Amino acid sequence: MWCIVSVIYRSRESLANFNGLAYDSPIRKKPSRDIMNISQLRKKAKAMIAQGAADYKRRVGDPVDTAVMVDHKTGEPVETLSIRRRSVDREEFHRTYGEARDFLLKYGYEKSPDAKVQALYAELIPDSNELKSKKRSILTDLRSRDEAKRLAAAKECSRAARGVGEIGWDNWPKNPVVIETILKALKKEKSSNVAQELIIALGGMYERYYADARIPPVLLAYLDSNDLRLKRAALVWTRHMRDRAKWPKIIEILDSKPTTPILCSALYHLHSRTPVDVKRAVCSILLKTTTRKLGDEAKANLYGTILDMVDERTLADYKTALNKQKRLIKALAKRAEKRYGKGHARFKFLLTNLFAS
Repeated sequence: MWCIVSVIYRSRESLANFNGLAYDSPIRKKPSRDIMNISQLRKKAKAMIAQGAADYKRRVGDPVDTAVMVDHKTGEPVETLSIRRRSVDREEFHRTYGEARDFLLKYGYEKSPDAKVQALYAELIPDSNELKSKKRSILTDLRSRDEAKRLAAAKECSRAARGVGEIGWDNWPKNPVVIETILKALKKEKSSNVAQELIIALGGMYERYYADARIPPVLLAYLDSNDLRLKRAALVWTRHMRDRAKWPKIIEILDSKPTTPILCSALYHLHSRTPVDVKRAVCSILLKTTTRKLGDEAKANLYGTILDMVDERTLADYKTALNKQKRLIKALAKRAEKRYGKGHARFKFLLTNLFAS
C-alpha cells in the first residue's frame, strides 16, 4: 500500500480656531532621496519586468517540489517524485508585472498624479486577463441605463475592494483604469444605492490595494452630503485617510448634533495618533456631547474617544474642561478601567493625572 508522506510547500468656535492652527511641532520634510526622472523610471520598471518574467519561468520550469512514496508496512521510502508547478495565468501576470506595477503606481498615482508616469504605466503594464474580463462585464455595466445592472456591478466592485471572495492572485482592482471608471460612474450616479456601493468600493480599494491620490478629494466631498447614507459611508471609508483636509469637516460634523450612526462613524476618525491640534479642537465638543441621550454602545464609544484624546500634550486642556464634572470623571474612570485594566500603564497615567481630584 502506497501513500505520499510529505509535500514541501483620530464648537464652531473650536472649528474656527482649528482652521487657523498648525501642528504644535511642524513636520519638516526631509529631502527626497528617490526622485527619479522618466528615463530612470522606465529603465527600472523594465528591469523589474524582466526579472519578474525570469523568476516566473524558473518557478514553473524547475521541479520545485518533491513527493516521497513509502511502503505503508515498513515505512521505507520507495520512490521520490519531482513535481512541476502548474502555470496559472493570474500568477504569471502578478509575478511578471507585479513589482513594476506597484513601482509605477507609487510614482504616477499615489504620491501625486503624474501624467508622464501614468503614460509609462499604460505603455509597460498590460491588462491582466482578469481585468480584461471585468472591463467587458462589470466595468461596462457601471455605465448601463439599467439601475439594477449598475447596482449589481457596483456591489461586485465593493466586494472585490473589501477582499470578499478574492483569493490568491485575484487583484484586478489594483489598476488605475478601474479607479478612473468608478470615479466617473460615481460622478454621474443618481441612485443612492449605487452611489453608496461605489463609495465603499473606492474606500476599500484605497485601503486594500493602493492609495490613489484621486480618491480622497472625492470621498471627502461626500462628508457634506445631505444624504445620510452616503455621508456615513464616506465617514466610514475615510477614517484611515491622513488627508489634513478632512479635519474641519469631521469637527463640524461632531459639532452639529448628528444622529447616533453619524456620530459614531465620525468618532472612529479620532484615536491616539490624531494630530494634537485636532485633539484640542474637539475637547469642548466631545464633553458637550456627553450630555446627550445616547445608547450604551454610543456612550462607550464617546467615552473611549475622550480617553484617546488625552496625552501629555493635551492633558491640561481636558483636565480644565473636566473641572468639577465629578459624575463624568467617574464614568470615564470606569470606562478606562474596563478598557485597560487597573495594572495597565495607560490607566495609571489617567488615574494619576486626569481622574485624581
